[in-house]
Amino acid sequence: MNAVESFVDANFSRFIDEIVEACRIPSLSNDLSELRRCADFMARHLRQLGASVSVMPIGGNGDPPVIHATFSAPQSAPTLFIYGHFDVQPANESGWSSPPFDPQIKDGFIYGRGTCDNKAQLFAHLKAIETILAVFGELPLNIVLLLDPQEEIGTPLMAPFVTQHREMLRADFGLTADTEAAPGDRTTVKFGNRGNCYLTLRVRTAGRNVHSGAYGGLMPNAAWRLIDFLGTVRSRDGLVLIDGFYDDVAPPSEAELVAANALPFDAAVFQSQMQLDDKNVPSAETAWENIMFRPTCTVTGLGTGAGGYSTQTVIPSEAVAGLEMRLVNDQTPEDILEKARAHAARHGFDDVVIEEGMMYRPSRTPVDHPMAKVVCDAVKSQFGHEPLIVPVSGGSSPRYIWTEIAGIPFVDVSYAQNNASSHGPNECMSLSRLRQGILTTVQIIQGLAQLRTGPHTPRAS
Repeated sequence: MNAVESFVDANFSRFIDEIVEACRIPSLSNDLSELRRCADFMARHLRQLGASVSVMPIGGNGDPPVIHATFSAPQSAPTLFIYGHFDVQPANESGWSSPPFDPQIKDGFIYGRGTCDNKAQLFAHLKAIETILAVFGELPLNIVLLLDPQEEIGTPLMAPFVTQHREMLRADFGLTADTEAAPGDRTTVKFGNRGNCYLTLRVRTAGRNVHSGAYGGLMPNAAWRLIDFLGTVRSRDGLVLIDGFYDDVAPPSEAELVAANALPFDAAVFQSQMQLDDKNVPSAETAWENIMFRPTCTVTGLGTGAGGYSTQTVIPSEAVAGLEMRLVNDQTPEDILEKARAHAARHGFDDVVIEEGMMYRPSRTPVDHPMAKVVCDAVKSQFGHEPLIVPVSGGSSPRYIWTEIAGIPFVDVSYAQNNASSHGPNECMSLSRLRQGILTTVQIIQGLAQLRTGPHTPRAS
């Protein structure tokens, strides 16, 4: 056992106690008092590790606290940016086997809200920093940390904050651990995600609903009006018909295609799990390409003045639909929103009100970036298997803030296990994977430093 592993193992019980203390704080995204209490706790802990720490107002209603911390290397060295968040999901759902904010250790797991998402995974980075400082006496590179108070509600204030404070976030590499492993506890390394342009469509054709018999043939129908508009947006074979929708789609690189095609996808299993008929089964050859590199247009919900499906015999005066477009590089939600409104006007649907909803830009770090090998080698060494390389995850997140606004190549490694229940009851974090995560971050820090400098050797005891 080397000096790094010896230090981690000798102090692992204390590490767990510190995580438990952090997870006792119910730091929900909208609870300013508890967010401030948790920010104070995290700031004290970072200062004890030797960081220079600022707790800063992020802006907006109540000015939630964001934490900026730096560790400086004694020599000229690259800089690693580490992102994490200390807010948590609500925990009022049924099914908890123990109180969600009274963390419990059981059968090799720590149970409680925020254990997986994101406090234990965040602490893996902090304990890696502590370990390196204890074993080597200094860090081999500079580290900048930013801890978010509102990730669980889409971090709505972070983009303007980072735009304003871009200089203090300059870094060569970016890292987070804020996701669960794939089935079979296969660790993933994610290099990007799709963006999102979520729109709410509203149509009003009259002042009130009316009897469909007495007024049928006289009154306009808001539901049909909205359906007619939706029919102009997408073809029956799935092609989005908004003019210019595909103009800025950037094709994947050869390395990204190779990585996507290496991911497992069993069409028969997928068909069984989703109970699909044969005509709707996706092709295994293109499944991952469709998720990662091709934009989509999805009706997420429909409603009318009659309150949805009903035997009530009325002509609805109002209709509403959710329309979500998942975007890929180099599309932007702002451009797609403008094109959607122009499409409505061009096709004679000026009466369809298009409201802006969730807007995330897509993000993609090249899978053949120099940091990729360092991260994947560390995962293989510490978790004992090759990671699954995910060029682009299908979901959306504010990762574009780091890659596009701050200009930092960025990856997300899944230290948590597959069954972590991160937004559900009995959220938990595997203690063995926590240990592996700490050692992985140690190796990542050392490996990234060696991209410019020499090997990092322990100090004399």
